[in-house]
Amino acid sequence: MKKIILFLLLIYPYSLQAAAVYESVDNNGNTIYSDSPSPNAKQLEITPTQTAQPIINNVQPKEKKSVEIIAHEKNKPYTKFSLTAPHDEDTFQNQRDIPVEVSIEPKLQKGDKVQLLLDGHPNGDAVESTTLHLLQPERGSHTVSVALLDENQKVLMQTNSITIFVMYAHIGSGAPTTG
Repeated sequence: MKKIILFLLLIYPYSLQAAAVYESVDNNGNTIYSDSPSPNAKQLEITPTQTAQPIINNVQPKEKKSVEIIAHEKNKPYTKFSLTAPHDEDTFQNQRDIPVEVSIEPKLQKGDKVQLLLDGHPNGDAVESTTLHLLQPERGSHTVSVALLDENQKVLMQTNSITIFVMYAHIGSGAPTTG
């Protein structure tokens, strides 16, 4: 279908050149264009559409040169690695997803990952991102820190631990209140 439309669009200018076009004015003053003559119609002279031939590029592509792979440049040492959110002693009420942000300088390098630690234990997978998510922590107080790992899972740096408090609303089966 697309090919047919393309073909019709390509031949349309040529069909205009071959047909005569007439212009006339009706009783209401409207200008009418037609391919058949009518009383008081004037034949219009249509100038041919300008066309251009495509430019053919005869330039041959250059040969691809082989590139030697130079030994992998070692990562730059990190100068800053800190926990920027949440803050020490923040309280989260009914929040099932707690965002954890770290600041790293220079930026996180290829192959290195960050690992969220909850109460000193890994929480989730190590990721190549400075934003982590503590998902559905249990209620109570927790220590949070983040470890910076190299490609071999060796700890390069670790943030200071902070304490957070997690609270969830609880609708218990206590005694009914009277009032």
